[in-house]
Amino acid sequence: LLYGPPGTGKSKLARALATAAGAIFLHVKLLNLTSKFGANTGELLQEILRIAGSEGRAVLFLDEAEALSLEHLLPPPAAREASARLVAALCEKLDGLTPAGRVLVVGATSRTDAIDAELVAPGRLDHLVEIALPDADAQREILELLRARFERNAGRALFEPIEYRKILPVMGGMSGADISEIIRRALEAKVHLAGAGGDPPPV
Repeated sequence: LLYGPPGTGKSKLARALATAAGAIFLHVKLLNLTSKFGANTGELLQEILRIAGSEGRAVLFLDEAEALSLEHLLPPPAAREASARLVAALCEKLDGLTPAGRVLVVGATSRTDAIDAELVAPGRLDHLVEIALPDADAQREILELLRARFERNAGRALFEPIEYRKILPVMGGMSGADISEIIRRALEAKVHLAGAGGDPPPV
């Protein structure tokens, strides 16, 4: 179970794990699933696990695991009862997976307080890995990776030299997703200026 604030790269980490293992990556967004199917999500998850097991080596990524609490759909008493049934159905299938099996189930959440204790019991999603917000060094590395990717795709320089001494102190608490969105908007503004006939300087 990967846990940490939104935008810290939990989904990217799970996808990278599947790539490194040469496995199929199955991304299940539980908030979407439970919002559509409610308490009947249990049977659907069992079927998804069955399909994953038939596909060869696979990483099944259960994103937004806090959605299994169903508190976004039902009042508290009803949510607890329906969630218990849903989690029990999922745990029954997880218990049937063997350590030497070909399916690795990875969950992710930004709210550990909403995770049913049964889901993280031994033999289930019992390896808890914190994915924290990046520190200044990691933010600098994220910026460099994003700049290199955008410039590689554009085939030319898009950015002025980044003065990290000035910008890193004001970026405390920003996630990788926040940084990516800031750069995307900056580049978008340049595109709009060029589209209006201007000659935009580098970001």
